[in-house]
Amino acid sequence: MRPSLKLPQRVYHLEDPAAYQLRYELIDEATLPFLVAKAEGNELLQFVVLGKQAGLGEDAYTKAMNWVGRSDRLAYNDFKNAAEWLHTPAIFELDRLFSQSNADELVMSDEKFLEEAIYWRELAEQAAWTELESALLTGTRPVLWQSLPGRPCVHNARFGKGSLFVVGYREQQFAITAKHVVDGVDPSIFRLLLPESQRILPVFPGRQAADESPGNRDDESDIFAWRIDVDKAAPGIEWWSWALDGLFRPASDLAPGQRLYAVGYPYFEENIDVDKFDIVEHPFLASGQLAPKSLVEGVYSITLDEHLPDVDLDGVSGGPVFARFGERFHYVGMCIRGGGTPPHLHFISAEHVIEFLDRVVDSAFAAAP
Repeated sequence: MRPSLKLPQRVYHLEDPAAYQLRYELIDEATLPFLVAKAEGNELLQFVVLGKQAGLGEDAYTKAMNWVGRSDRLAYNDFKNAAEWLHTPAIFELDRLFSQSNADELVMSDEKFLEEAIYWRELAEQAAWTELESALLTGTRPVLWQSLPGRPCVHNARFGKGSLFVVGYREQQFAITAKHVVDGVDPSIFRLLLPESQRILPVFPGRQAADESPGNRDDESDIFAWRIDVDKAAPGIEWWSWALDGLFRPASDLAPGQRLYAVGYPYFEENIDVDKFDIVEHPFLASGQLAPKSLVEGVYSITLDEHLPDVDLDGVSGGPVFARFGERFHYVGMCIRGGGTPPHLHFISAEHVIEFLDRVVDSAFAAAP
């Protein structure tokens, strides 16, 4: 590429073409009913959706892949056609094509080349972010405290500390966080607030993984959970939770340098609404790679990507860590600390969380009449 046509840095992680094909097969299957409903009353969108259902985007994508390495211009034409038929993998291949080709090979002026390259780069960034956001923000909430449940006011402010993860496991619902997040706060004033309805879910008294905290908080006992009292939830109320059964893996399954993602609610000044005595939620989605060395035995570390903003990572404690196995994200651990130079997030393996939840469920069943 000519120096004058240098593109902005790619922020998202570009993967092999086959990965996008397999992944968006699953995504399209899940989202197509919503797309069909969205197209109602819009003739143009209905036409495009029908073409997508007929496989026109897939066909154009296959033709484009056959041109890669032989004719960049013909590959461009077919990739663009595939993208217009809503075949999302074509967007990533157009970004890849413009980063590897040049204006002459694509039979474009320098100005047109740069315009198109930036357009597809931005579209690919947006598509990658949308996929991560849709998949990984499910169930992650800030840990909120309030003396009395209800609308915050000067005498009953709502404040936050740390992050939690709402999961479904063994037909039970839980809100799990790190034990040190609740230290110094009365766990009984915890409020599991639903963002859409602003309703508060009832919970049973919290449980911790160990009766006594060990000297080093960064270990497998740094776990605390509330079991959601589903029977007492308001009729018709719904909430998002991560289906933990079958979608978790122990951190020992991770490969060296594997891509990891963590979600949480670090401290931002914008998080506090001083006029309403409430918390304003700004989730933070961190990305990086499995670090080659552990902080201490049993604690894994993520070396965060350089493009991420500089934030107070301690607020991410209790939030989930994810990795992709095959075409699906799996829960692999819980954040317990963050910081350092370069910045890292440290987490314990999901297996310790699962073992703890098993004990909680078993004791609940044993106590049932």
